[in-house]
Amino acid sequence: MTARTELLTLIAAGAVIAGCDSRPLGVAEAGAPGGVATAPSLVAGPEGMSKTAISGTIANLAGGNPGRLVVTPSGRCHFFDLPVTNVYSGDIVGTVTFHESNHAACDFSDLVGSGPFDGTVTWNGRTGMISGQWTTNCNADLSQPIGLSCDGTTNARGSGGLEGVQFHTVWGPGWYPFAYTGTAFAQ
Repeated sequence: MTARTELLTLIAAGAVIAGCDSRPLGVAEAGAPGGVATAPSLVAGPEGMSKTAISGTIANLAGGNPGRLVVTPSGRCHFFDLPVTNVYSGDIVGTVTFHESNHAACDFSDLVGSGPFDGTVTWNGRTGMISGQWTTNCNADLSQPIGLSCDGTTNARGSGGLEGVQFHTVWGPGWYPFAYTGTAFAQ
């Protein structure tokens, strides 16, 4: 494998979701000592659901090979069916696989990606499966380890022990480790 092919594989494998920090991140709360709450705050959510602020990090554990790679004459590289396994820490804890479709300039000066994701996680003492959709948009940033800064969103629904829970997070910008913040909605 050439150095360029190795770089393309490495970048594609980790281009979307992100890093790890073993420390959970607190939820900012007005009036709390140091501005950090010791527990997430709950408020009434839509349709009788509670709403909990969540935060943490996402670490890249492993990347696979794309199921298909297409390089266009215009210099765009398209990676399809690329499995990337990440580890969530913080308020959500567990391993999640992102099934990525990434579209980038072959020099990786930009990248957009999206696809489904699924995995087993624990949130608020409850363990179950989550599945949903993610998106990312990355731009050239030479201050980052691979020259890209990415940010994105995830939306998931829980099943099993997380039945009735929905998660919405935003993460980035930057590169591994990515910090995430968002909301868990529970019935």
